[in-house]
Amino acid sequence: MLVCNCGGLILGGGKSRRMGGIDKGCLLLDGKSFLQRVEEAMDFLPEKLYAGTGKSSFRSVYEAFAGCGPLGGIYAGLSVTRCDALFVAACDTPLVTEAFVRFMMERAGEGLTISQTPDGRLQPLGAVYHRDCYNAIGQMLQNGERRLMGLMERVPVRVIPLAGTGFETVHFNVNTPEDLAKLRADEMLDNMGGF
Repeated sequence: MLVCNCGGLILGGGKSRRMGGIDKGCLLLDGKSFLQRVEEAMDFLPEKLYAGTGKSSFRSVYEAFAGCGPLGGIYAGLSVTRCDALFVAACDTPLVTEAFVRFMMERAGEGLTISQTPDGRLQPLGAVYHRDCYNAIGQMLQNGERRLMGLMERVPVRVIPLAGTGFETVHFNVNTPEDLAKLRADEMLDNMGGF
């Protein structure tokens, strides 16, 4: 069963220790902040939510499990969504596109729909979380479990291989100054925050 309607949720950056505490969503690529680029990729969705620190044009959601990483943000989004599912992306993935969001939505089903990069890694962000994940995530958080990949043991999972799709690099995220330098080498990146 494919998802009938899908909203969007952006997860704001955490403490960003590896980037010296800089709000990664504010870094600029081609004159737009990382966060703005992700917002534009998801702007066509009927519901647009944001969990985390920083300012977004999307509607902010209250995190009952604040400080619990991505799992807490996803739980917050699923607790308020009117849609069947949420496409969830991180603010530090500036290469996410509307085409990729649509690609994942078209393949989404119950549970978790997750992509796999050509090197075999599963990507829990840039993924679709069906509303039926809500209770499992809540139980994990109440038990002190924060590993996003732990959810795969508790809900149905659909894996979408990205090799040969044209979306092989869409999951590139910026966690360190080295990641930023790599992106700078591949794209026109405006300097911000001393990097």
